[in-house]
Order: sequence, then C-alpha cells, then structure tokens
Amino acid sequence: PKETNDKTFCFWAHPGDRIFSDLGHLISKSWNSLDTNVGAANIRDFSYCMVESQSLYEEAKQIVEGSEFVTWIREGVTQVQSRGDGWRILAHDSWYEADFIADSRPLQFRDSQLLKQSFVGWKVRTERPLFKPERATLMDFEVPQDGSTQFMYVLPTSSREALVEFTRFGTDVIPRDLAETHLEAYLSEGGSFEVSQEESGVIPMSTEIVAP
Repeated sequence: PKETNDKTFCFWAHPGDRIFSDLGHLISKSWNSLDTNVGAANIRDFSYCMVESQSLYEEAKQIVEGSEFVTWIREGVTQVQSRGDGWRILAHDSWYEADFIADSRPLQFRDSQLLKQSFVGWKVRTERPLFKPERATLMDFEVPQDGSTQFMYVLPTSSREALVEFTRFGTDVIPRDLAETHLEAYLSEGGSFEVSQEESGVIPMSTEIVAP
C-alpha cells in the first residue's frame, strides 16, 4: 500500500452529498469562492474540497486490514482475461480468479486527437503573503502558453502556503524544467519560498468512448 503523500484529490460537493459523510473527516481544506481575473466568484451551495492522498491511503488501509475477507497481494499484473463467468488475472507466476475486478491500469486510446493533461505541482511556503486563503484558483491563463493551452492551478491553505500546479493541455507533455521555470516566476512576488512537497502526472484526454 502507498504510504506517501504523492497526490492531491479534489472534488465538488454539496453539503448534503454522501461524500461529505464518507470523507468529510479527511477534507483538509475547502473553498466556497473562486479567484478569477475579474474578482471573486461565489459558488454558493457547493464547496471545492481537498483531500491529501496520504490520509486517504491510511483510511483505506485501515478498512482493508479490518476485514477478514481481504488479503494484500503485492505483485505486478501481467495478464487479465475475461471469461463468461468472471475474470482470470496473472500476477507474477500465479493465476487468480474473480467475479469482479477493478482495473486501474491506464486505458489504451485509439483516438488520433488524444491530448494529455500534464502538470507539475509544488506545495510551497512563501516569505511574504501571496495567496488569498478563502479563494481557490482553478485556471489562471495569464501565464506563458508555449504553443499549448497552459494555466496555473492554486489551492491556498493560508496567505503564505498553497499547492501551486502548472498545467498543460496539449499533445506533448510539459517538460519538468519548463514547468518549474513558470512556477518560480509565478511565485516570485512572494519572495523566497520553500517547497515541502512535489507532485506531477499525465492524464489522457480523449473524445473516444471506452466501454467499461
């Protein structure tokens, strides 16, 4: 099981939604206001919520370890075969059978128009106040575009602390050194800064409909 804080999960939710009762105790920060180029936008009855991956991993681990019906098997899956009455999975040299599987491997798209959402993010603490902790910034496009569609994503937890991610929509993955250059420029008004956590990823984007 993963044990490091390598991702940040965010979601929209209404206070009455079940996800609040299920994950409310794991939410580290939420926002009811978004920062735009023309000022704040109130999202009224909805909240944009942040859950750090480490707390989610630990919660899932406790649930699994508390069940007598679950066994951890840490092996690489090399084959998945569909059968009329279920599935067969080859992991290392052993076959496993199941009525249902959850397959988290990346999908293989045929779409020639496939785009990639690539990003590099830093959890930072700045020397001087730079952020509005009551507002999240989902897409700040006032950054260099470099021939793609690029924006800054900012989730502040205080006036000097935030998760700041530089994101690209394009056919090519953004080079890490270029993303870091743009992050440094974006944070420069806050003076010097410390990076306590890094995260990066590539998410496929396609118009292709993939059967479940």
